[in-house]
Amino acid sequence: MEAVMQSSVSERPSGTSKILRGGFVLLLAAISFYFIALASPYWVHKSEGDQFTSLGIWNYCDNNLNVYRDVDYQTWCASVLSYPYLTALNSGLLRTLQAVAVIVLFLLITTTFALGLKMFRLKDKSILLVVSMIANAVAVFFLLVIIAGVAGALSLIREVVPGGHLHVSFAFAVLAMITCIVGEVLICIERTHQARFL
Repeated sequence: MEAVMQSSVSERPSGTSKILRGGFVLLLAAISFYFIALASPYWVHKSEGDQFTSLGIWNYCDNNLNVYRDVDYQTWCASVLSYPYLTALNSGLLRTLQAVAVIVLFLLITTTFALGLKMFRLKDKSILLVVSMIANAVAVFFLLVIIAGVAGALSLIREVVPGGHLHVSFAFAVLAMITCIVGEVLICIERTHQARFL
């Protein structure tokens, strides 16, 4: 009886512990929040009555169509890098933010994929936890770069969107970063717990 108890205590924990499942769910949520932030052009937004202007990482949208009276739709959107009034930002800020945004997406997918492999296929491979931890930590850093870059350049962005303020896409990016941080903590706890059995 005592031998059975000792063997069960010294046995390496399963790859699908509650902590690991919680971290996996949080990372899936982080990817969802981040997709919303990337896809929507509401990082900086200004609204006056029926008119609005919004700027995202990829698109600039405007429904003030006084210049485009022949257009039969109300909202006009264009790539931020092709819109003529964004030349002040085209010099590097937006291109840099777009590049970093793609890197973050790649890192989040890598983190989730490695953790999914650990949970569902290769439960005995603790190296996958290390890969998840490193990729997620770098993703958090670059998310912070994006968030700080947009917030820090708000005065420059307001030359294009006068009176604009940080909006819902920015909030989703912050939420994605916070979710990644909590997920990172859970992955680290799991890694520490498993390290005891090595």
